Order: sequence, then structure tokens, then C-alpha cells
Amino acid sequence: MIAGTDPRLIVLVACAACTLVTYVVVKLHNRNRISHRVAELEIRFDSEWTLALIAEPGRKYNLGFEFHIEHPGAEDDFGLVADYACLAGDGPQTVEKAGIGNLSQSDQCRRIMSSYNVSLTSIAGWSKYRATVVICTAGPFSDRTEIKAIGKVIASPGVELKRGLIFFSRQGW
Repeated sequence: MIAGTDPRLIVLVACAACTLVTYVVVKLHNRNRISHRVAELEIRFDSEWTLALIAEPGRKYNLGFEFHIEHPGAEDDFGLVADYACLAGDGPQTVEKAGIGNLSQSDQCRRIMSSYNVSLTSIAGWSKYRATVVICTAGPFSDRTEIKAIGKVIASPGVELKRGLIFFSRQGW
């Protein structure tokens, strides 16, 4: 120990360093999963959408959903269901319903458990919630391949969509 240094200061500096390292590791992980957006489309609830791109050989792509909602209740007292199909080349990659939040019908859809870039404000029984989720992953492909996603997002009663973006992002650096 450095002579004359308060041990509490050393603990404080060590905690700050650990927090910084954790922050950097989480940011790098999130960047690998959801950054490098290559196509995006603003959407509304209950409206059909279509998004497509040409995938580069050897690359994986995520179909993601970034949303800003307001809803009555606590943090996860909402339900969003992405009813979609992800197609590659001539055939389907994934056709399903994927649910976000506690009020999504989990028996009728696959539940998405991981969210990125989450922000929550909850006051007097009303919540503002912002997050990004990965709906599915496609690839890698041996040749340049068209990837196309079609679908719609349905919300539980009382949920207001302030902003919704469907996007494809390239995985990796």
C-alpha cells in the first residue's frame, strides 16, 4: 500500500475501475449484437411491414426491433408480439410469433428474454420503456443472398408506440 493513502480511497478507485471495465465489456457485446445496421424501417403497431437486403457471404444478420413505448403498470406490464417471417433466397429461415414483455401470450409465441439499451421511467402507475431486441438471426450464407422479413407487431391494450424501428444489423466487427 502507498504510505499515507486512505484504504477507503483505494477501495473506491478499485470499484470505479471495475465499473468502467464492466461498462466497456457490455458496450462491446451490445455493439457486436445490434450495431452495424444495414437496413431499417419505421413501423406502426398492427401495420404490415417488409424489409429486405442483400446479405454478404459468410456474414450473420440480426432482425432487430427498437421500440419506445408508454404503458400503464410496472416495467414489464406490457405485451408486444412480432408476427413475422424471415426469408432467405427461395425459402423461409424463420416463421413465428415472438413476444416481448410479461403480457405477451407466452403459450402462443416464443418469448424474447434479452433486451439491449434499456431505459425505463415509471411514475404513478405509468411507464415509459425503451429497448432494442433481436427477433431472429439469419445466415451465414455461402453466396450473396436476399434476406427479407415481413410481418407486423401487435401490442397489448393500453400500450402506445412512440417510435418503432425494424432493422437488419450485421453481426460482428
